Amino acid sequence: MVTGSTYSISLLKAENCNLTDEKNTNGDTTAIHFDEVFAYIGDFGLFQWLLFLMLGLGVMPVGWQSMSSNFVVGNQNHWCKVDALANLSQYLQKEISIPIETLQNGEQEYSKCFVYDHINYTQYSQEDFSSWNRTLHVFKTNTSTTRCRHWVYDQSVYTSTIVSQWDLVCDDAWMAPFVSTCFIGGMFFGSYGAGATSDRFGRKKTLITCYIGEFIFALIAAFMPYYELFLVCRFLVGVFCIPCNMVAFVLVMELVGSRYRSKVAMQLWFATGFMLLALIAFGIRDHFRLQLVLAAPRIVFLLFVFILPESPRWLVTKGRIEEAKDILCKIASINKREFPSNVSFITNDKKVVQGKTSDLFVTPVMRKRTLIVCLAWLAIYICYYGLSLNASTLAGDPYFNTFLNAALEIPVWGICVVMMDKVGRRICLVFVLIFGGLMCLICIPLLFFPDLAMVVTAFSILGKLGASGGIVVIYLYSAELFPTVVRNVGVGAGSTSGRVGGMVSPQIGLLSSTWIALPSMIFGIFGLIAGVASLLLPETLGQQLSENISDVENSDVNRKRKGSITL
Repeated sequence: MVTGSTYSISLLKAENCNLTDEKNTNGDTTAIHFDEVFAYIGDFGLFQWLLFLMLGLGVMPVGWQSMSSNFVVGNQNHWCKVDALANLSQYLQKEISIPIETLQNGEQEYSKCFVYDHINYTQYSQEDFSSWNRTLHVFKTNTSTTRCRHWVYDQSVYTSTIVSQWDLVCDDAWMAPFVSTCFIGGMFFGSYGAGATSDRFGRKKTLITCYIGEFIFALIAAFMPYYELFLVCRFLVGVFCIPCNMVAFVLVMELVGSRYRSKVAMQLWFATGFMLLALIAFGIRDHFRLQLVLAAPRIVFLLFVFILPESPRWLVTKGRIEEAKDILCKIASINKREFPSNVSFITNDKKVVQGKTSDLFVTPVMRKRTLIVCLAWLAIYICYYGLSLNASTLAGDPYFNTFLNAALEIPVWGICVVMMDKVGRRICLVFVLIFGGLMCLICIPLLFFPDLAMVVTAFSILGKLGASGGIVVIYLYSAELFPTVVRNVGVGAGSTSGRVGGMVSPQIGLLSSTWIALPSMIFGIFGLIAGVASLLLPETLGQQLSENISDVENSDVNRKRKGSITL
């Protein structure tokens, strides 16, 4: 009989676990599919709670690394540095040497990129500076302007960022958001490697490798003396970061009973990490120390992975049956259940036909369905990263805006999970896309009224929540839309589109220098177009999943006979 007498770290090791043989008196073997083991070990007991907690803590750094650019690359207010005026107050420095520019919304501010030229400040006394008349001196001397070569940075919000470290302003302003583009590009490549690596070497080894890789490169990035080397490190952090989320999700799904899988949301841990980022950054305003603090917890969470078991489902697929049974026995022990020794696993010896990307476009229905799904992924991630990484630039406190952006993701997840089972996947996706798009479009006229800046902040956050809801829906919905033979390929194509959108989104923010409302217009139009296009997708709630492409074609014919507009 299995007992629950040990609850130390050793209980996760395959030793001292006695498989019960009470029902094995005849020496018969019970053949079961792997999903049937949960009848013995429990669907969601103490072990699954511990697994969810330990791996969830490891997902939090993915959240704060993904959004750390809000503060590590925070855009400090700046103006040209004039050495001759260094002893004066910031106000006098700007009033004397910096021209005033009129912004697109009608506001006036000191120029960030230009300085008055050919003024000999040594001829003026301290008293002259104290009573300086800007209009008189500019008119009297017919002063021209020139581009800045060096800058002074305001430290009231951030003590330092990489923007102030490497002067990523004015003509080089594009280099700041490019850091986020490189990070998301790393996630793009890392997501491809994560699946193949974890399938070949196991979930646990992959997680350990990625935890260590993320820690090392996040730590090294803080010490990089050159912008280009910093970019390389952030790219590699992205490569190792995303598998910490993806593989953890797979491991949890493989050890939780089917009826609980939709309720185990690793994205809640991502949102928690996003929230903690705002709190940590609020206390640490220096980008160097902030990067060190954000990197350090990963090595602590690594200890949790070492004491967790390998996925028994993966072990069974590799023929390591006894190892899998030992782990399942130990899980049953923790959950105060029994695992019999006379169990064998039914494996599918048939070769699985692997779908190809070209199969997604082989028929008109598959082509249209694939294009709409990819468009939805693209729109969701363009808006999600574009608005999330823009949170610190909105009116109001950047730390509070970021915290609120993250905190509201949690109720959005709960609402979407419930509504998907109430009104269906399609209606949910259409609603969140159109809602998010409309919120962004509403911002357009408001941006030209400085007094309504806080209203713009509110609508931007609402638009981002639409994108957050889209992420919750699209993962499940896109998996259900594609037949089994191309399901992984189809979801992968959508995910690829999403990553491309994520890489592009930081650069869209730069378009505000051309027209202040252009980023909001782009986000809004993408959301609306994707939302309307999604109306053409079929509902999958309560429907049997298609096994092959012919099933998709047949179901489409049946819908047309019933007068449906869906594909």
